[in-house]
Amino acid sequence: MMRYKNLHDIDTFACNGDEVWLSGKDEDGEPFTIVIDAYEFIQWIDIDYIKEKLIENIRNKNKYCKS
Repeated sequence: MMRYKNLHDIDTFACNGDEVWLSGKDEDGEPFTIVIDAYEFIQWIDIDYIKEKLIENIRNKNKYCKS
């Protein structure tokens, strides 16, 4: 069964051995941690692409929100 969770208020990043941990709160305000294999994380993450898409989305949102 697929479960969907939202990670809000990210307040902790940690590396432990070959794991990356991101912690914060879930959609209900409860503590929530995602543990990712560090090697897969390095291969998968594309910071430049993520930054580019975030900037694009922020600009589009601001353009549509202006009255």
